[in-house]
Amino acid sequence: MKLRILCTLFLFSLLLAACATGATAPEDHADHPDETHTHEGDDNAEETTETVPNNGAVVRLLSPEDGATFASGDEILVAIEVENFTLGEDGNHWHIFIDGSTWAMIVGADADYAITGVEPGEHELSVYLANGDHQNLEDGATVTITVED
Repeated sequence: MKLRILCTLFLFSLLLAACATGATAPEDHADHPDETHTHEGDDNAEETTETVPNNGAVVRLLSPEDGATFASGDEILVAIEVENFTLGEDGNHWHIFIDGSTWAMIVGADADYAITGVEPGEHELSVYLANGDHQNLEDGATVTITVED
């Protein structure tokens, strides 16, 4: 019992530290369902590795297109379309990954988000739906983009 309490306190302190660095904890999503929370490009952002089956949910990347090229400093609009999944309901949200690392977490009903600060080079941009327990659905969508100097 004491170990469980200590573990809980430790996890709570980690969540507080994550919030202080701009990352959001899953509990924040339910409290602010219409807000967009991000931890764009934050090296301290939590990496979500646990996945769960999509159970019919589908995410499609509408923008950017596969093979798109952007100038360094450009905003890159990431727009998605979902099916059988309601963004903002029960903590449902989505994540943007660049080269396998979390770039942004979008909470609420927003289906698009502009990212900035992507380094020059070729990158894999992926999106995954996530439930209120912060578990990514296993099937996402991915495109390759290039950012030029």
